[in-house]
Amino acid sequence: MNIRTPLRRRKWHKLKATEFINSLEKKRPGNLNTNNITNFTHSVNKWIEDSLEEIIPLSSTKKLPRKKSAPWFNASLLEKKRECRKQEKKWRYTQDDSVKREYKNMIRAYPLEIKKAQATYYSDKIEAAANSPKEIFNALKDLIHPIEEPETMDSPQQHVEDLASFFLCKIQDIYVAFPNQRSCDDEPGG
Repeated sequence: MNIRTPLRRRKWHKLKATEFINSLEKKRPGNLNTNNITNFTHSVNKWIEDSLEEIIPLSSTKKLPRKKSAPWFNASLLEKKRECRKQEKKWRYTQDDSVKREYKNMIRAYPLEIKKAQATYYSDKIEAAANSPKEIFNALKDLIHPIEEPETMDSPQQHVEDLASFFLCKIQDIYVAFPNQRSCDDEPGG
């Protein structure tokens, strides 16, 4: 399985204001040139970045699996996809009916181009492997079992219910923390 480069993030919860202020004071540049706004901005950004790097450096998150590539996706498909997006943006901006018709025609033609590229790719792959049964079966396996789709999330209703129960538990914990107050189970006025 191919592995994507991990994301790099800062652990902001570890940032303490006093440490950050001390680091800023320690790393303060001697001369901040206020005559040129670009140089000034660059200097201040570098100053803050260096201070943050000292206290909470960028750390890598877990490595994520890379999506399988679509080997049949070629330059002409990429160009057609870009043209479709350009036409969509043009239509959304102008709201012109002729532009909309042209955009819809492009949208209808694009999946056909994808199918044609897939057919060409797999037929070329099978023809190239004509003398090797192993390669033919691998090509057929790729054709029969296409790229796996990522797992879908649970139902949105379940997520809403989980969130609601989380907040109810938090509210009950707050009531427990203040024993002199009435709990959420108590009847009003009683």
